[in-house]
Amino acid sequence: MFGSDHTPSVARRASLPAAVALARSSRQGLGRPLASRHGWPGWLALLLVTLVGCNAIAWETDLETGMARARQEGRRALVQFHTLANPDCRAMEHEVFADQEVQELMARFVPIRLDAVLNQKLAQQFNVEVVPTFLIVRPDRQLAGIYSGRMSAEKFRLFLIRHGYN
Repeated sequence: MFGSDHTPSVARRASLPAAVALARSSRQGLGRPLASRHGWPGWLALLLVTLVGCNAIAWETDLETGMARARQEGRRALVQFHTLANPDCRAMEHEVFADQEVQELMARFVPIRLDAVLNQKLAQQFNVEVVPTFLIVRPDRQLAGIYSGRMSAEKFRLFLIRHGYN
C-alpha cells in the first residue's frame, strides 16, 4: 500500500532531507513551539506585551468607561481602533507610543483602545474602515479630530497638538 508503515513511499523518501533539516533545526532551537523555546514565562510575557503593549500608556478598553473618565476629568479622549494582527498597529505600538514626547502629550488625554473586530458596531458607528484609526473626542462627545492609517511619532504628536485644543 502507498504510504503504509511497511513500504517506504516516494513522498516519505522525498521528505527525508526535510525531516533531517527539521531535526537539526530543533536542536538549535528552531522548529519547536514557542513555549518550549522560551519557556512558559517567555511565552506569556510575549502574549502580554502583544495584548497590553510595552509602553507606559494606560489604555482604557471600554468606550463608555473611558468617556465617563474623560467627562469627569474634563479631558479629551483619544480613541484608537486597532487590531492585534495589523502590522501598522503593531509598528505604531513600538515606534510611536514608546516615544517619550508622545507619552507626555497623551497624558493630556484619556486613551481608549478598542479592537475593531471585537467592537464592530462601534467601528461602524464611527465609520472606521482602516486600522489604526484615531479619534479625538471632547468630553461633550463632539468629534475634534480623526485620522486613519499609520503615523510617525512626529506626525502623531502634531495630530495630538492640533486637536487637543480646538
